[in-house]
Amino acid sequence: MPQTIGTPEAFVLYSGSASVFETYREQLDLLGTGTFVGADAGLASVYDVALLSGMYGMFAGFFQSVALGDSAQIKAAEITALLVPWLNAAAAALPGFAREIDSGDYTTETSNLDINAVGLANILTATKAQGIGVDLLAPLQSLFEHQIAQGHGTASLSRAVESLRKTA
Repeated sequence: MPQTIGTPEAFVLYSGSASVFETYREQLDLLGTGTFVGADAGLASVYDVALLSGMYGMFAGFFQSVALGDSAQIKAAEITALLVPWLNAAAAALPGFAREIDSGDYTTETSNLDINAVGLANILTATKAQGIGVDLLAPLQSLFEHQIAQGHGTASLSRAVESLRKTA
């Protein structure tokens, strides 16, 4: 985040020449902890956009939560007080999802696409009943439904990424 530049909380991604990065690392680290991500000069930009995409997805969920709470006169701060620990706990699932995605093994005995598609459909129905738009969450439901239609309903929720991947 720009406001953290020059503070211990900042990190900056670099790609290109590893030797140049190492030569100037001490100076670069004045901006924030430098992380070298690879020799391809464009990799730092891809990492940056990927990280920002995750952030904006989180913001979308936050805005949806606040709007839904507001429909019942629940203050944003009240929702947020519960949402932050909930999201922190949910974030613990991400490394497991990453392992599934990297391995291509989406076998699960717990949170599969069928279960999540039903759950999210119920959330969308309840949200609409409150008079709130579902524009932020409906695309995720479409990803679930696409994977289920391809016969992957018993696969892990993480398999939804396959509907986003670049096609050949």
